[in-house]
Amino acid sequence: MGEFELSLYENASELARGAAERFVEWVSARLAETPGALPAALPVALSGGRIAGAFFREVTLAAKERKLSFDCLEFFFADERWVPLTEPESNFHLAQTHLFEPMRVPPANLHPIYGATTPEDAAQRAEASLRLLLPSKPSRVPSIPLIILGMGEDGHIASLFPGGPQEPPGTARVYAPVMGPKPPSLRVSLTHPAIAAAGEVWVLVSGAGKEHALGESLEPRGKTPLAQVIASRRKTAVLTEIRLPGWP
Repeated sequence: MGEFELSLYENASELARGAAERFVEWVSARLAETPGALPAALPVALSGGRIAGAFFREVTLAAKERKLSFDCLEFFFADERWVPLTEPESNFHLAQTHLFEPMRVPPANLHPIYGATTPEDAAQRAEASLRLLLPSKPSRVPSIPLIILGMGEDGHIASLFPGGPQEPPGTARVYAPVMGPKPPSLRVSLTHPAIAAAGEVWVLVSGAGKEHALGESLEPRGKTPLAQVIASRRKTAVLTEIRLPGWP
């Protein structure tokens, strides 16, 4: 437990392009497993952040170049700010603009979080929607095949912030309402156990001011939310253009 795969890129553009190629390869491999037919519903959870828009655009370019359809994918979100889905702060809006619309992803394959009466209700609905596609015992967290995250300057991933409440180990809750440190503060996020249970977790780290948090996150005894995720999993993929002292 606690291993990570580190991929270094020259700059943010190369990071977005490299991550996009990796994603397209991942989807292509799943399609190859069921030649001649679409695979069973394949949930993927996306997040927002500084690199997300560039990543979505590069995914669209790479997929179109290969004439690859995303009809087999069911898109969920690792977290969402409690704002209307048409607002620029919405992670769904970012993905809709740069990925879903250009790729003509069927609306039925999209699972935005916002839209319920309260964040708690939204968390429950998002979990129910995911469990329909990934049946599991109520006492177990379903394993999302792939979660793609960013990381903030404080080491947060999804909307799990340092010092924030955590679901106890062994909990089966998938989504929970949380409060972020800056507006829009009210959010809904995947829980630590849900991220720990995923088949694959990729973390895209880009931007100034993140060197300290990234360094701590990759330490065996790091305390950041990203460090806690790495410690809870067999392997986590970290893709970044940030170089720390001693790195190649």
